[in-house]
Amino acid sequence: MKKIIFLFALLSVSKFCGAQDVDYKGPAKIYVTSFWRQAGTFKSGKGNSTTIQNMERAMGNTKDNDPSYNTSTMEAELKTAKEAWQKAENAKKTPEELEKENKLGEKTAGYSGPASKTVKYFWDYALMETKEDEGMFNHALSEMEYAIGEIKRKDPSYDTGKMEAELKKRKDEVKAKILAAVRENSGDKENSGQNEKESNDPTNLLEQLFIDASIGVENTMDETQPKIDAYKASAQKLLSMDYTDALVKKGILAKTSISGFKDISYRELGKVDEGRGSKYLYYMIRFHLAFWDAAQKVFTEEASYADMYKKLNAAAVKMGSLSDVAVAAVKEAIEKIKNTRLPAPVVRDAGYEKIITEGFDRLYGTTNNVKAIKCVLTQDGWTTLRNSLTGIILGRERSAKMAYKKADGKCYLLDDYISIHQDFTGSSYTNTKALFYGLFGSEMLCENVK
Repeated sequence: MKKIIFLFALLSVSKFCGAQDVDYKGPAKIYVTSFWRQAGTFKSGKGNSTTIQNMERAMGNTKDNDPSYNTSTMEAELKTAKEAWQKAENAKKTPEELEKENKLGEKTAGYSGPASKTVKYFWDYALMETKEDEGMFNHALSEMEYAIGEIKRKDPSYDTGKMEAELKKRKDEVKAKILAAVRENSGDKENSGQNEKESNDPTNLLEQLFIDASIGVENTMDETQPKIDAYKASAQKLLSMDYTDALVKKGILAKTSISGFKDISYRELGKVDEGRGSKYLYYMIRFHLAFWDAAQKVFTEEASYADMYKKLNAAAVKMGSLSDVAVAAVKEAIEKIKNTRLPAPVVRDAGYEKIITEGFDRLYGTTNNVKAIKCVLTQDGWTTLRNSLTGIILGRERSAKMAYKKADGKCYLLDDYISIHQDFTGSSYTNTKALFYGLFGSEMLCENVK
């Protein structure tokens, strides 16, 4: 009896692991078998995220090698495995983490362009619970402003409307809070005198300047100059007072905050050193300049503060006026276009080059009104792709770059995320195809396509 039960169990496992259709012997058999073997591993409780990735890859290869094969059962099995894995992972997270993760997923879904990391960076800060911590709230606003500026630089086509609306909403909350405080005390002479006394308190001014400082560009950039002027006025007000007691109470905390601000200032200086020019950067440099000017004058014993001020001042001089910045930005864009070139091929292979150009035209040609011009291979040899868990060879790839033309006659260089891919069947490499991960080309002169 035991022998019969054992044989029945063995046949059941064999049937499950073998394939959806045990009689199938078509061109995708190895991938069908691989899928159900991975599915069996997952059902046994030994699977993980890599197992699910292997199932996805096997199903995709099945479709590529035998388009007529019915993968509906595989798709249902994969869906069940994904749901089970996500459920197990979610069980390890707190309700707060799950809520933030869901919101972040909603905000970033569907975009994988050149600014994808910065988009996530923005929403990471936007979804932080910072309202009870004024300093953290102001820092989050500053980082959100920075992220929007970077996204516009990295991917000018990306719509930052929702981000700008979110940032404006938060700034409006700050303004409403300040206005409410003003209205609450209006007409009350006793409270009015108290507020006037507080606004002239050196300790409060020291905190505002260095501990709770929100150094960032306003959403409407022209609003930033009044903010810089107000900061300078507060610094001048503190310097006109005896702020000895303020240094005793908050001096160490202020210095700690100033030191933490250095990295942000160096980041902005780096952009100027790279030759970037923008209205956003113009105001950022001048705001940082005002910050370090105040720091060097309040803490005269700190030579590094004076040094930072000199560096920011040199950067401001280098950038020049707003009109200079506008001219520089145009020149920078023109120079970038002139200097963008299709590189020389590392190796030539007309067959592979044709696969890439034809694959590009099929994928993007009609829908985006573009046409491949020329492709070059940038890798001599192949990169072997292996299963991260088992080390089994899955396939191989080699990189390439390509120039294409739009309907308006302008040419562009697609210099990343292109490759020739081949699947490994166990004894040979087959199913050669081109892989593309987006149409994010840099404009170039058509004459630079040689």
